[in-house]
Amino acid sequence: VTVAATVRDLGGRPMGTPFVSQFTAVNVTPPSPPPAGAVNATIPDASGKTTVSATQGTAVPGGTVQIKNLVSGAITALTPNADGSFNGQVTASRVDKLELTIVDADGNKTTVPLPAFKNADGSVVVGAAGGRVEGPGGVAVDVTSNREAEQALRRGSTAEPGRRAVGSRSQAERAGAS
Repeated sequence: VTVAATVRDLGGRPMGTPFVSQFTAVNVTPPSPPPAGAVNATIPDASGKTTVSATQGTAVPGGTVQIKNLVSGAITALTPNADGSFNGQVTASRVDKLELTIVDADGNKTTVPLPAFKNADGSVVVGAAGGRVEGPGGVAVDVTSNREAEQALRRGSTAEPGRRAVGSRSQAERAGAS
């Protein structure tokens, strides 16, 4: 930045010599969160490893990616490729939850939960909290949690913990009971 010598103060006196200074702008903008479907973690294998991968543009080249296992607390650091994609193995079990932190070169961070473990063939893990199983053509099945299944059993429905209740009241019956 240069301020010319012709600048005058309130009394009309000229500054005399130009003023020159330099500064550096600080980047405080966190990286964008990854778009839906851009990040995947495979179902952990028998050795307790999941492969976490992301498509191009997900991370910031020159930054880092951190995968945190929210159950064990372990953090695995990965280096993004030049196109912003990444791929690496992380220690996890099928009941663990993972969190992704994208860190840019200036240290700005964006943290998001990783989606449920899913293999390329569409296999997913459905645990005690329930989950969603998706099929071709937009077909999906929501699997209830153990708690929901137990409540359905108390209402007289037939259900196994971790599976959708069968034989529960119809929508019409529920609407009439409200």
